[in-house]
Amino acid sequence: MVRLLAGAALVRNAPALGAFCLDGSLPAYHLHSGFGNAANNWILYFEGGGWCGDIKSCMDRARTSYGSTNYMNKWAIFSGILSNNASLNPDFNNWNRVKLRYCDGASFAGDAIAKFANRTSLLYFRGQKIWEAIVLDLLPRGLANAHKALLAGCSAGGLATFLHCDNFSRMLPNASVKCLSDGGFFLDERDVSFNHTVRYIFEVIVSLQGVEQNLDHRCTKSMDHHKLCFFPSYALKYITTPFFVLNSAYDTYQFHRFLVPHSADFEGKWNHCKHDPAACNADQIAVLQGFRHDMLKALSPLLKDSQSGGSRMCKMRLSWQQNLDFTSWLLGQLNEKQSSLKMNVKTMLNLEIMLSLLFLLTSAPWCIYSEEKILVGMTLVRDAAEHGAVCLDGSLPAYHLHRGFGAGANNWILQFEGGGWCNDIPSCLGRAKTRRGSTRYMTKLEVFSGILSNNASFNPDFYNWNRVKLRYCDGGSFSGDSKFDNGTSLLFFRGQKIWEAIIRDLLPKGLASARKALLSGCSAGGLATFLHCDNFTKMLPSNASVKCLSDAGFFLDERDISSNYTMRSFYSDLVALQGIEKNLNPNCTRSTNNTKLCFFPQYALNYIMTPYFILNSAYDVFQFHHSLIPPSADLHGHWNRCKINPAACNANQINVLQGLRHDMLVALYSFYKNSRRGGMFINSCFAHCQSESQDTWFAVDSPRIHNKTIAEAVGDWYFSRRVTKEIGCPYPCDTTCHNLIPSSQVLPLCLKYF
Repeated sequence: MVRLLAGAALVRNAPALGAFCLDGSLPAYHLHSGFGNAANNWILYFEGGGWCGDIKSCMDRARTSYGSTNYMNKWAIFSGILSNNASLNPDFNNWNRVKLRYCDGASFAGDAIAKFANRTSLLYFRGQKIWEAIVLDLLPRGLANAHKALLAGCSAGGLATFLHCDNFSRMLPNASVKCLSDGGFFLDERDVSFNHTVRYIFEVIVSLQGVEQNLDHRCTKSMDHHKLCFFPSYALKYITTPFFVLNSAYDTYQFHRFLVPHSADFEGKWNHCKHDPAACNADQIAVLQGFRHDMLKALSPLLKDSQSGGSRMCKMRLSWQQNLDFTSWLLGQLNEKQSSLKMNVKTMLNLEIMLSLLFLLTSAPWCIYSEEKILVGMTLVRDAAEHGAVCLDGSLPAYHLHRGFGAGANNWILQFEGGGWCNDIPSCLGRAKTRRGSTRYMTKLEVFSGILSNNASFNPDFYNWNRVKLRYCDGGSFSGDSKFDNGTSLLFFRGQKIWEAIIRDLLPKGLASARKALLSGCSAGGLATFLHCDNFTKMLPSNASVKCLSDAGFFLDERDISSNYTMRSFYSDLVALQGIEKNLNPNCTRSTNNTKLCFFPQYALNYIMTPYFILNSAYDVFQFHHSLIPPSADLHGHWNRCKINPAACNANQINVLQGLRHDMLVALYSFYKNSRRGGMFINSCFAHCQSESQDTWFAVDSPRIHNKTIAEAVGDWYFSRRVTKEIGCPYPCDTTCHNLIPSSQVLPLCLKYF
């Protein structure tokens, strides 16, 4: 199934502008470029997602996708007004379409910082600066030359369009600019207990996040209560840019949260009505009709005065239609292409009759950047259980296969999925109830991007190969072979058998006839390539060209800052629990008294005969956070800010990080010096896994060493076009990095589940 997915672009210069998400991470957007006669038209779409108005809720939000880009999906589906399909989005399908990710909690409008007494935690309320930074990032990408532009948004993002509409228009003086709010016309309405619940919520948001200074000055000058200008009903009358208001007269968010909040309905008398409007009694219907009345009243001045849009700035049509197919009706209205609309109000018969809509009609298309990506279905290995190959919980193992074509029809990439490890019974029991320990919890469709992409523009050397993603559900880098059964709990540590079962399933599907093959993997999957590389070569035809690639899998046997061997201890427990030792490289285990050390790539690599490529950051964030500075070695949180933002590291901390890089290069020195068929790409980015993400694998702004991207380096090595052993300069000299640093607040939980 082919879907339109837009890749996330981080705003690299945001820190210089003071633009951060709540947790200090970089803001982001998704852009899918326009084409044809709309190549100079743009839609910017604010993501919605509520607000936070106190420190606790903002701290909680900072640990989610609405407060940090570290937790966001790196791909966004573009549909509706963002679709590139002319049949589904007839007017805007070929515009540049941009989705602005929401990570500040104040509708892209705040400008403040909260600092706590312990001086180790910060919250950044920088929505206004995020908005400005994204626009500044887009201007040189074509927005500066826009002919037409639409600023739109949903819910809290819809409210943001009221706050930024005229400002956006001023940024594009030569363009035809209009604005659209979807579900963002929040009313200053009393709840059913006669309290101003929403007013109170908005007031604390404005106060906490420093929003007032960014409200429309014409509005604030006209009102004694300045904070009310956060409400669209007060701000809209001062907006001079053509505006379109799309809203339900019975908006469920406002109905449930503001009109009938829990604080006004302790006894739950509205519960059935909230769940099903048909269950509302006569009094409740009257309350809802009153809400609709108040919304129309708030919009009435705009209905009278509008010259350039819907509701003051909008030509409008209000319509209530029973059994209405909204999608077809909306498209019908958009295709009327009339210069004006007459108001047509029909009697509403019941609450299932949906909308009071204020539509701004434009005949222009809109735009963003994204890529067509493939979603690949899961294949369960049906006979795996017969061979003892099962996930931690006993479910069947799985993989995703996308077929090759043309000249690549007989070539294969097998990519091990990553995801940490579990090294004791409690953590493995917990893992067995997640997608890292059971196929029952896994998504059944996986996005193939980066090295797995089927697009020659994004994956020039491997796009037409058979590409396989091996799902990870054993917690031991596909290498264990044991079982735990105490009579009440049962765990299967069968990674080795899972690996063998998947290969056995793929051989008759064409792998047995492979001419070229690459075994690769990320993180714990990257480590798995060290364990299985030579074995993979033996499974394929003797005339096949087989090579291996580890991405972020070169885990060091490194002391932490308290001089303890944290990772050595962790791996020792892992190897013992999961019965891994018998599956380690025998040449390695024979060479050392501590055989468990052969789980570390630096010791196993010396004995691998198959050509090998090592892709790793010298400041790998997983190793930085878990091996070098584990929580047990930093009980007072002295490294917290440095972990979140390398620019916040002091001189001593930088020296420690440079030591990590030094130790990695020392561990790789023999390989670098003596391996004639090996390849390397060791950059100085604070990242972890760079081959599966399109922006780091092969894109305009991908990380580079000596002006060579990762994809180019891997391709040159695999096809023997040139020797590829690239080592980047030390931090902070590399300006091409995508520093993908996770929030420190989840780090203590990550060692066993990451």
